[in-house]
Amino acid sequence: MSPLEKTQINSVHYLLVCDAQVLAKSPGDVLFGRLEIEDALNTAVGQGIVTTQSLTVAIDQSVLVNRNDDFEVRLVAFSKKVAKSLLDHYNTSENALNWLTLRSLIVEEFSEQFYLLSRAIQLYHWLEDHRYCGVCAGKTRSHTTEPALMCSRCKRFWYPRIQPCVIVLIHKNNDEVLLAKHGKYISDMYSCIAGFVESGETLEQAARREIKEEVGVDVDELQYFSSQPWPFPNQLMIGFFARYNGGEIIIDGDEIIDAKWFSLKQLPVTPPKTSIAGQMIEFLVQRQR
Repeated sequence: MSPLEKTQINSVHYLLVCDAQVLAKSPGDVLFGRLEIEDALNTAVGQGIVTTQSLTVAIDQSVLVNRNDDFEVRLVAFSKKVAKSLLDHYNTSENALNWLTLRSLIVEEFSEQFYLLSRAIQLYHWLEDHRYCGVCAGKTRSHTTEPALMCSRCKRFWYPRIQPCVIVLIHKNNDEVLLAKHGKYISDMYSCIAGFVESGETLEQAARREIKEEVGVDVDELQYFSSQPWPFPNQLMIGFFARYNGGEIIIDGDEIIDAKWFSLKQLPVTPPKTSIAGQMIEFLVQRQR
């Protein structure tokens, strides 16, 4: 192998994703070179879990995740068709590799690695959902220059999609916040009001609608806080503060099973500060001090 070939290999790093999980050498080491990817899958190829041809195709059709002056990161994705066998292979083998989920990182500080994995996971879902063209059912493949999939039959482009979602922290008297417990979570965690933006809505309209639907109160002033990509599976969270303007808390008992006013000095279990919900709550706590 020539020095130039070695440089080219070392300048490209791969994330191996299968069923929205990332293969890792350790929790902080998820990037592989091409030869490392091939070595990591060598025993899986030998057992027929992944064929040599499918491995080569997966690497050659890898999708760009990030690029800077020093190197680029590409996504090597395997479909759910082989997911269980591939996941089981590493979960039961004696090698030092393991599968990492994004949710396992939420309790830690959000790092560049989290955002890198976040984008990779969202791209993985996009690839899974667009293996065939939605217009003519032709097979798609990664475009060589565009960040898109192209239909092999009708040549239509399919770009990654995101779902905008508003998240709102309601406050009153500068020392109380309204937090809700969501029915889909088993824990005792209380969080902000959140929901997807519907077709034809502005962000502000969506925020007011979600508040009315989930807790029944009125708000007047909406103040933008920040935004955060949220890869479960492909959301963009847009955060607002909302000032309470009257009304009693009314919940549906289904999506929201409890909602209360809490003093900023006596909060329940809330989301970690790595999430935008946790950051918004912490912002008001610090502002009160």
